[in-house]
Formats: sequence, C-alpha cells, structure tokens
Amino acid sequence: MKTIFAFLIMTVTSMAATLNVPSQYATVTLAVADAQPGDTIVLAAGTYAEHVQMVRAGTSNEARITIDGQGVATISRLTNAGHDYITIKRLTISSTLTAYTSMVTFSGTADYCILEDCVIDSLNSTNVNGLTLQNSLTPANDPSYGIFQRNTIKNIKGYTGINIAGVENIIQNNTVRDILQSDYLRLMGINNIVRENTFQNNTPFSGLGNHPDFIQTFGNNGETSYGHVIERNLINGVIGGGSLVSYLALTSVGVPPVFAASTNTVGVITGNPAALITPVLNKLVEFRKWFPFALVTLLGSTLGGIQRQLREV
Repeated sequence: MKTIFAFLIMTVTSMAATLNVPSQYATVTLAVADAQPGDTIVLAAGTYAEHVQMVRAGTSNEARITIDGQGVATISRLTNAGHDYITIKRLTISSTLTAYTSMVTFSGTADYCILEDCVIDSLNSTNVNGLTLQNSLTPANDPSYGIFQRNTIKNIKGYTGINIAGVENIIQNNTVRDILQSDYLRLMGINNIVRENTFQNNTPFSGLGNHPDFIQTFGNNGETSYGHVIERNLINGVIGGGSLVSYLALTSVGVPPVFAASTNTVGVITGNPAALITPVLNKLVEFRKWFPFALVTLLGSTLGGIQRQLREV
C-alpha cells in the first residue's frame, strides 16, 4: 500500500506544470483558468491590473495550485471562494477599491490554503479590508486550517487589517502597519492562533465612523469566537496606547505597579514619536487641527506633574 501511495505522489508531481505569465499566458486570469492541481503559475515582473479569482482547488499538500509573484509582480485584488489547497506567495496585491470590500478574500470552505511573503496595500482606500477570511457565522463552513505568514498589510483606512474566521488557522509573523482609524484584527471562529505578529502605527483620522481596536471580537450576536491562542505579538503606535496591554502584562507577572508604569512611560517617550513619523511623512496629520489638543495635553500633563511633586513635598 505504501508503495502504491508513493507512486501516486510521484505521478502527480511529475504531471505538475509551470505556467508563465505573460510569456505563455497574457494574463494571470487565463493562467488560473488552465491551472490544474500541482501546477505553479509564475508571474514575471510587472503590474497586472486584474482581480484574480481562483476557479479550481488543489487536491492535497503535494498537489496544490500555486501563484508565485517572485517578489516582483503586482495584481489588483485576489479572491478564493471555496477552493482548497491554494498557495499564494511572494505577490503584491495593491489597488484602490470601493468601500466595504477586501484586497484579499478567502471565503466558503477554502481550507488548507497558504498566503505567505505577500504585500497587501489598499493605498488608503476608505473602508477596505486588507486580508479577510470570510465569516458566515458557522466556523465549519469558513476557511480553516490555513497558514497566513510573513505578510505585510498596510495603508488600511477605517476598516480592518486582518479578519479571521474558521477553525485552526495560523496567523503568524505578519506585520500590520501604517493604518488610519482602523482595527488591527477582527477575530472570530474557533481555535485560531495569532502569534509573533507586529502591529504598529494606527493613526487617528476623523470622519470615518470607526472606533479602532487592537482585537475586535463578538460572542453575543450570533457570532462564534472562542478557544484562540494569542501569543508573543508586538503592539505599538495603537490609538489608546499599546501601553494598556503592556502594563497589564507586566503587572500580571509580578512587576510592581510603579515599575510597570515607569517602564510604560519610557516606552511612550520613544514609541509615540516613532509612531508619528510615517503619517507625518505621508502628510496624513493635520497639525492645525490637532495643535490645540496638543497644547491642552501639554498643559494638563505639566500641571499634573507639578501637583504630584507638591503633594510629595
């Protein structure tokens, strides 16, 4: 039996083809239409103004359908509706989309998929998600058992960096950065793992109607969300302060409150200016609008410090 199984794997591997875009196929969409389990679609350097939609599933880890951007190719949008064993790697997905859409979407039972080493950039399109694992309210019917790793998701405006649903997905070593008034994560489903990711630079932006969260989740409105593992993530430049998380973490392991607060203060002194650099360089901060609030904050903190010193004397 083992010999037969090994023979079948070798047969599938030997039948795998490389589909080159644009030398063999003028568009990514045409290559996707022809791709069979085990095939790899390789994109040459360039920008392909296409919403790429997967049309066929792989059949196993050994017979995936793969799109490889080689770190030099860009498409406009990607959707995988219900197709298993799809791998997307080394690809940039970037464009300006209409509101309430996603740059990358996995929906239905798109199980055992991999998205790795990609860049997802919505170019500050208003209310557009970065990466979405579509939530149907029934986790078993949502994308599950996938690996989403080493991706950079950036320039999200008023919506969400990563939407997580399904069962036992692994979200690891990703960076979500330079977002405006947005949620870093929305976490649904069962037993998903969120680990060793970096979340940084969530900048206030008025008029979007969103209240930003580090993690937003629900358990009382028909949604399902439990059993997750969230570990070893780095949070900085969050509206409301990543120090809220770090303070609780420090005190929970026995650090005295005074030392925990002092550690946070040092982090804020260095972290806040660093978090401000990107929006300033991209001209996303309206100094005239925020200057009065800065003055009030400076005055209040100064008076508070003086009052504390007087009380100690």
